[in-house]
Amino acid sequence: MKQLYLFFGGGEKNEPLNLVLAGETPQNKCRKIVRGKENDLTVFQFIVEGRGSYEDETIRCSPRAGDLLITPRYREHWYEPDPRMPWSKSWLNIVGPLPGELLSLYHLESCRLFRNSLRAGAFLRETVQALPKMERSGVNAYVALRIHRLIQMLAESENRFQPAEESPAHRLRQYLQSCVTAPAPSVEAMAQVVHRSPSRTIRIFKETFGITPYRFLLDRKIETAEGMLLHTKYSLHEIASMLGFADEFYFSRIFKKKRGVAPGRFRTGGEWTI
Repeated sequence: MKQLYLFFGGGEKNEPLNLVLAGETPQNKCRKIVRGKENDLTVFQFIVEGRGSYEDETIRCSPRAGDLLITPRYREHWYEPDPRMPWSKSWLNIVGPLPGELLSLYHLESCRLFRNSLRAGAFLRETVQALPKMERSGVNAYVALRIHRLIQMLAESENRFQPAEESPAHRLRQYLQSCVTAPAPSVEAMAQVVHRSPSRTIRIFKETFGITPYRFLLDRKIETAEGMLLHTKYSLHEIASMLGFADEFYFSRIFKKKRGVAPGRFRTGGEWTI
């Protein structure tokens, strides 16, 4: 994604859903966005690369590559890329009540961030890229159907962001889930999250979840790799880099050890779905 790509929508503003803008934005074009309570936009964004920050009146989170972010209408919010690793995105800007009604129907009205939503993200990108080939008169109906299916996908996901639970072990688990697309943190960094000694940090996590923090994080990385192998065209080198492995050879060894098959064989043996 090296060039800014935009699609300007059409339709009547009083429709249940009206596409205003859609596009793909490269890392060097992303900037901070601030919207007030009077704003009527619902924005669906898939983070293709990089990372950033999002905040509104109820939540603050750090979207990363592979995450899908929803910013709701009539709610003050802001989001911006991390200057050290700016994100690139595919996105839809929509006005009208239909997206909010669908999110409420599927009990997702309070959700903003969906971690590692590669299948839904690929579906969103496919939707954006199909728009220039369409007749303007059919765009809103097409986007309405695609948004409904996208929200169904998100409702099926177990990776939606939730505020950290109270116990130190659950706080650490929440932190580790945010590290899936990053190098593994040091035990000292984990200890700072829960305000315990390094040895105590490892112990309380294992007492709660039955595995060490590193084992938990590695399992999440491999699960994410499975989705990327089946639902994206990223190379092994790109997947290894995005998941914080030293290189594709180390990633391949770990994947084969965990799944009993090399990642290349796993990809060719799986079903390609979007």
